[in-house]
Amino acid sequence: MSLVYKKTAVMLVDDSRSRRVKLYDILKVTGFDIDSAASGPEAMKKIPKEKPALIIVNMFAENVGGMGFVKELRTYGMGKRLVVLALVDQDKDAQMLALAAGVDDLVPMDYTPYFLVELLGKHLGLAKIKITSEQVENRQETFWRLKKGYQEKVSTAQKGGESPGVMLLRPDGQDLGQAQLTDGAEME
Repeated sequence: MSLVYKKTAVMLVDDSRSRRVKLYDILKVTGFDIDSAASGPEAMKKIPKEKPALIIVNMFAENVGGMGFVKELRTYGMGKRLVVLALVDQDKDAQMLALAAGVDDLVPMDYTPYFLVELLGKHLGLAKIKITSEQVENRQETFWRLKKGYQEKVSTAQKGGESPGVMLLRPDGQDLGQAQLTDGAEME
């Protein structure tokens, strides 16, 4: 397991700008480099240049062609090794189709910020992610939702539940799960 501060590239493939922005904000707060595409063909053109470690694709977006995109990606040199996560709704048939197309895991449409970060950590072998002060300042609402989800996971673990899959660190290196969550508090 490793620690990411920056430079782990993730590509978002979705024809919805609002979904791409939501994903972008979460990934930016946690230090990932992000590129995006509004369609499968656009993503296929960008992949050789951008060399993402992981792709999040909306499998059933009209302009993405997710099923065909993933199948084509899996026949392409580096595409065979890329981690691909499918953004899907709760429909079991849709989930099964996405898995059959060759995705590595599923991201429900109603994901929480920490769930997404934990899933990326699992697939990229990340045990800790350090959050930067600059990104907290630029994306405060996203940061607070991420922090709350992480602290809830830490609290559950302290009561005997499942431990967080990824530790989130403050800019000073302290565990974000041990910090007080109060409205109006600032990162040090």
